[in-house]
Amino acid sequence: MKRYAGLFALLAGWQALAQTGWEAGVAKAVITPREPVWMAGFGSRNRPSEGVRQDIYARALALKDTSGKTSVILTLDLVAVDRRMADEVAARCLARFGVPWDRLLLNVSHTHSGPVAGLDQRREAMGWLALRNLLWAPWEAGEACGMAVRILVPPSWRPGATWPAA
Repeated sequence: MKRYAGLFALLAGWQALAQTGWEAGVAKAVITPREPVWMAGFGSRNRPSEGVRQDIYARALALKDTSGKTSVILTLDLVAVDRRMADEVAARCLARFGVPWDRLLLNVSHTHSGPVAGLDQRREAMGWLALRNLLWAPWEAGEACGMAVRILVPPSWRPGATWPAA
């Protein structure tokens, strides 16, 4: 029984959250570049990527508190993002979905198997094609934020349940 104590505590906490008037929404969006790009974490690599083994994602968790304010935790399967890219994602979340910078938490998984990401990094060396792919990630990350905000519902849990935006 001790083995499941943590799970029971988590579920009890989730049910308590549901009774407070908070709402939650989750979403994800593919941010895999559509064309070859430079890879992050491969300093000796002298050419762009040659294919895709698996997609990378932006995942969002939106939480709306009892005062009506919405916060979003947004994770990106990237090694890092620069300030300019973070600002672009934040501007998109604010303009389209009303989530201000101070209520947005950006997190990266720090994968060394993903593309160079950031609007200032190696831009001249990569050329227009790679830059266009770098612009794709902030767009899709902003959309993940928006999807999570649009489906806010009171959190609940029951055995076998899945989230609406799975």
